[in-house]
Amino acid sequence: ERVVAGDKVTFYPSQEECERIAGTGNSESYTTSFDYEMRDQDDKTTDTATITITVLCDRNPPIPDDPVYETPEDTPVPITPGGEDPDDPRPVTVTKVGPPESSVPGVPPGTLTGGPGNPVFTPNPE
Repeated sequence: ERVVAGDKVTFYPSQEECERIAGTGNSESYTTSFDYEMRDQDDKTTDTATITITVLCDRNPPIPDDPVYETPEDTPVPITPGGEDPDDPRPVTVTKVGPPESSVPGVPPGTLTGGPGNPVFTPNPE
């Protein structure tokens, strides 16, 4: 298909390329380039040039939920931490939970058992 000077050509950046470079320690962008050729009106002369595009990957941090739980003093409560990644529909991974803090000075809050994926809070029986 012949493109005339001034025609719009659309470039679609690669989401997969941004995902591949995320967390590699490199800058979160990538560069792509491609050549194009121009021909004059009477098709006698041509010239080529290179178009270079730097794609800036928008890497937003995950958004954690702020759940609130209530439990009687001697009753453990399973905690379900979660959230979402605005850049990716796949589930996020919880990497750390705790330690618990008390809202009353000098009163131990209780214990947190289980790992980041399945924590359980048990209140202090005092």
